[in-house]
Amino acid sequence: NGSQIFTGSQVINPQFGPLEVGGETSTFSGVYPTTGVDTVKSFTVKYVVDVNPDLNPDNDTAFFHQQFGTQYAYDDGSAESAYFVTSAGAQIAVEYNIAVIDTLRAINIYFPRSFENIVDRAYRLVVWKSLDPELILYESFLQYPVYAGGRDLVQGIKLEEPIEVSGQIFIGLKQLDKRVFIGLDRNNDSQGKNFYKVGNTWNNSSYPGSLFIRPEFGSFTNEFPVSVKNVEVEPNDFKMYPNPANSNVSLELLSDNNDVVVRSLLGVIVRQFQAGYYASFDSSSLASGLYVVEVIDSNTQNSSIKKLLIQH
Repeated sequence: NGSQIFTGSQVINPQFGPLEVGGETSTFSGVYPTTGVDTVKSFTVKYVVDVNPDLNPDNDTAFFHQQFGTQYAYDDGSAESAYFVTSAGAQIAVEYNIAVIDTLRAINIYFPRSFENIVDRAYRLVVWKSLDPELILYESFLQYPVYAGGRDLVQGIKLEEPIEVSGQIFIGLKQLDKRVFIGLDRNNDSQGKNFYKVGNTWNNSSYPGSLFIRPEFGSFTNEFPVSVKNVEVEPNDFKMYPNPANSNVSLELLSDNNDVVVRSLLGVIVRQFQAGYYASFDSSSLASGLYVVEVIDSNTQNSSIKKLLIQH
């Protein structure tokens, strides 16, 4: 109403911590409403500072929008810095915990523009089940960074084939000979979830913040299921055990004349041999990870394919 409420001098000590007002940290408790099976759901959340007496009620309310979508993210959608590891072959990973079995269909990364142009620096996407011991669930073909058309927009890289994941997983990339920059949100600190590998050792990141590496689940279309369905094995399919395997893999085949080919997810042939009704091969020297085993009937040229997980 125009009346003076303060005159004089005052030393101001700003409080920049999360949800801090006048040195007092506010608390929030509550449950978001059940959202059903919608792909994306948004909420408007209102915070009100409750003081008495309240001489100026117009400045005690704040709003923010909380969106739940198909991506998991620790970042707030804005990168204040760029993160990189200077070493040929270095790897970067972010830990996520998946509450239910779901289908990982894409990985989204924000590549910030910087003083170095990185669009010609190749990398591979990698999904790990474990870093120690290192167990790779997926490794992509060569990818190249793409700068987004707008500020802080991620590049979505669709997996060649969706994979089933649950529990603790790690997603990230493996750079080749040159460093690759990734957006780092300095407002939300998930430093304990960020890891890098140089040489043979994984280490926790030394810098606070959240990396712009986001897993994406389900699908924007009906191309992939939202969650993983059970697949029945054809009765005429070959048998392979144990799976996961460690030192030796056994096969029971349906023909007396077969070609067996074992490939990495990159298509590299790591084993190839001829076999009759029964066969086995040594897997002790293969790196932990996912492989594809193809059996080709030499008489009919029909082929069958199974995935094999090597775990040491």
